[in-house]
Amino acid sequence: MTYKFLSILILSVIFISNSYGQLKKKHLKRIPDRFENQCLITNEREKGRRLSFKELKKGKFVEASQKEIDNYKNVMLLGTGTFLYDYLNDKYPDFQPTVIKPSGMSTLVFIITYKFNDGEILLLRFMDNRKKIWKDIYSVENAKNYSLLICFNIKDEFEKQKLKSTIKEYIMENDLTYSEFTK
Repeated sequence: MTYKFLSILILSVIFISNSYGQLKKKHLKRIPDRFENQCLITNEREKGRRLSFKELKKGKFVEASQKEIDNYKNVMLLGTGTFLYDYLNDKYPDFQPTVIKPSGMSTLVFIITYKFNDGEILLLRFMDNRKKIWKDIYSVENAKNYSLLICFNIKDEFEKQKLKSTIKEYIMENDLTYSEFTK
């Protein structure tokens, strides 16, 4: 009994991905220096807004048509990303989403920024465990397999803390897990 417990414990420490999943140093290097080192990582559950893969590749932030969704030619913004999009779009008239690095056929990572008058937020979406793709090709369509790294570049400390609190409130209301991460 003890041997079995120790084996499971050792295997879980070695092989099970933590909340950072497949976040790699090469992803962190893509985050511009203007963003602070303290970031949030969420483990997602909702697909959120669906973006057109074709338009995202061109650097445009366009919602996917029903045909694109039916033919799997879309990209999930995920729940927290969609919440932030809606929140900032309602609050700031100069809100502008920008595609920094679109996802592709061979990569599931994308980077976008949300710019508004008080600053900007960077979102980096990545898959927690790419090995799931080999077991089930449709795992790329399951929001639970993704995490979202959220970094901030907001000069006003009060506004930054208020926005972080709003995000954390959304996370708690939707029973998501998150962690604070220093890059």
